[in-house]
Amino acid sequence: MKRVAIVFEEDIFNQKGTFLSKLERARHLAANPELEVDVFCIQLSYGPIERLFLGKRFLDGKAEHKVGHPDTLSFKGLLYQMIWKSYGIADHFLFYKLGLRPWFYPRFLKRLSERLKDYDFISAHGFEGAFAAREAKRRYGVPYSVTWHGSDIHTKPFRYPCIKAETAALIAEAEINYFVSKALLETSETIGPGRKKVLCNGVDAAFQKRSEAERLLLRRKHRVEGVKVVAFIGNLFKIKQAELLPEIYAKMKRKDLVFWVIGDGPLLGSIKEAAPDFRFFGNLPHESLPELMNVIDLVVLPSKAEGMALVLVEALASGCKAVGSLTGGIPEVIGEQNCVPLDDDPEAFCAAFAAKALQVLDDPQAPDFDPRLFDWAEISAKEASNILQSAK
Repeated sequence: MKRVAIVFEEDIFNQKGTFLSKLERARHLAANPELEVDVFCIQLSYGPIERLFLGKRFLDGKAEHKVGHPDTLSFKGLLYQMIWKSYGIADHFLFYKLGLRPWFYPRFLKRLSERLKDYDFISAHGFEGAFAAREAKRRYGVPYSVTWHGSDIHTKPFRYPCIKAETAALIAEAEINYFVSKALLETSETIGPGRKKVLCNGVDAAFQKRSEAERLLLRRKHRVEGVKVVAFIGNLFKIKQAELLPEIYAKMKRKDLVFWVIGDGPLLGSIKEAAPDFRFFGNLPHESLPELMNVIDLVVLPSKAEGMALVLVEALASGCKAVGSLTGGIPEVIGEQNCVPLDDDPEAFCAAFAAKALQVLDDPQAPDFDPRLFDWAEISAKEASNILQSAK
């Protein structure tokens, strides 16, 4: 049996997106009888000053300062070894304000590598996990892989050039690099060479199309009988172009349409002000989404950049239609015919996006979806096979 350490930075106070993808990859690897798996999660913690400026965070309804810094936490039955790191104001200023490499965080990651020295293999995720894993390889000869999920490839190395060369080195020294979409792998080629494969994230089996009778009852439950539901699901960030939702929805407006926004973020207040007739759900537990997906008719995702867009996979698996920007991994999920090219003119983009959304919404053809491409068991088996071949 091979000992495997899975290491990544993640935000346990925001359990969606990459949090869920990393959790599921880890859970399925841990279920492999040939592997003994430990999970190390780096969590940046906020003190009173950070909470004042960055906002309060909650875990299962408990405020961050009451959560404390436990050594372990369990998510979906998987035990996380928690590695707590105080949010570094100095590093934040150096990186985000001056565009310089952080000073304290890299040293913290190098010290973390000491906890990884006795493993046969390290499965890292993202820049921070890869940095700690690469240090363990250099010091102790432990081989590692990296799974890249999105912004660590398509955004940060270009927005913050100080880490581009470091990202290239992490890619080059890994036994294998996994990218969750073909587009992400292609973008990585502009950063640097390495051993690379596409290995998509899977979709939870709970996301599936229910019977027409069940769907009718759910529509009645959510008071949307006789209308079609158009929904945005995700973080309300600029990178998602969430600020364009009111304009897109305004150009789509018909008597038979209602508009939902499921998620939270810094743009929530301005969107509510611009579109008070939307239905806002805020952040919801991921477990509640399969039901809502069986009520929604169309999911929209006007992002500027995406690694894979798991929410679109979940939508298609549930029988929803979807429209998104022609960027990143979005067309790999929903097809280019259901995508809208990005445009520097917001009004032109909103008009084109609304027209495409109405076209897809009114098309009687069901969305094309092959669940085998997003089967967690198959995805995990491929990763486990590489671990067993490469472990020391």
